[in-house]
Amino acid sequence: MAKNYYNQNTGTGDIIKLAVVAVVIAIVGYGIFTVCFTPKKTTETHLVVQAIAESGYEAEDLTQTYYQHDPWFEHSLIKCVAFNENDLHFEFLEFNNDNSAWDIHTQAVQLIAEEHNLQGRRKHRGTRISNYSDYFFESNGKYSITVWVGNTVLYAYSNSENAHVINRIIDDIGYLEY
Repeated sequence: MAKNYYNQNTGTGDIIKLAVVAVVIAIVGYGIFTVCFTPKKTTETHLVVQAIAESGYEAEDLTQTYYQHDPWFEHSLIKCVAFNENDLHFEFLEFNNDNSAWDIHTQAVQLIAEEHNLQGRRKHRGTRISNYSDYFFESNGKYSITVWVGNTVLYAYSNSENAHVINRIIDDIGYLEY
């Protein structure tokens, strides 16, 4: 004779277990939704200049250089600050729209992949969440990173032993936090 599962009484313990599982699923779902769909706050250029100075470097305004290099930037780039010392190179660009920043970020990702040639020992990570994406690559003693947040993008590279300098600046402006 076949067992009838439809007419069994559900005990209070089963209902509590089901409720606990539903609450856990809701909390995890809310956490994933919050991380994936809550936009990250962009930083202001003067705070980047401050973080660079606090790391012992002097930021230079390269906005006009970009305008002269490519007229496209005149219509979209608000500000670019950078420093270049020894093996350290760091650029922060602020645009008047998210799409322009995203375009430059994707170009930086391609540049990083080409520069690192996908050879040798390497570490890399790429993430995209809401209005935030980062991509870093480390191989053959070189480190490169690009981060996009809304209408801003940064691109930096150095020897691997100086990656901590770049990451400290990025962390100071809140762009390595999730």
